[in-house]
Amino acid sequence: MAAGGWGGHSVHRLSPPAIRVHGNRALAERPLAIEFRITIGDTEADLTSYARSQYRAQLADGSWRIARITTIYERDTLMPSLPGTRLDIDAQDLADYRPSHRCLAWYLSRRGLQLRPDLPGDDQPEAVARQYEAEAASLAGPHKPCAGDFTDT
Repeated sequence: MAAGGWGGHSVHRLSPPAIRVHGNRALAERPLAIEFRITIGDTEADLTSYARSQYRAQLADGSWRIARITTIYERDTLMPSLPGTRLDIDAQDLADYRPSHRCLAWYLSRRGLQLRPDLPGDDQPEAVARQYEAEAASLAGPHKPCAGDFTDT
């Protein structure tokens, strides 16, 4: 799948979600890996960014609709795709990037793109805790019945 505007090609591998439902609100969270086959110098490499995405959903008129998606970055890896080859990357070139998306940010910067510095990542546990607290508060908010809600019968 081509990444619109990112100038690359990526595959998103999605795992089954864990879903919590409260009335007409739900939160789904799923682990995922975003895989890129890239070239660094003359060497083919695999860049994989591991994350989890949270989907805030609301039931309205009998249909669940996604209201918000937030991705929390965990870590990433960058390795040659052919065993026995070597990537020519100076570790110092990666030093200024956050550990949760260091390789992805480095790769995108080489393409003239920048990741937002405020993206949630496991390297910033306080921000991740605030994200989980916000989703828990949204999920626990008052249930507002609407036409088409499921009913217990």
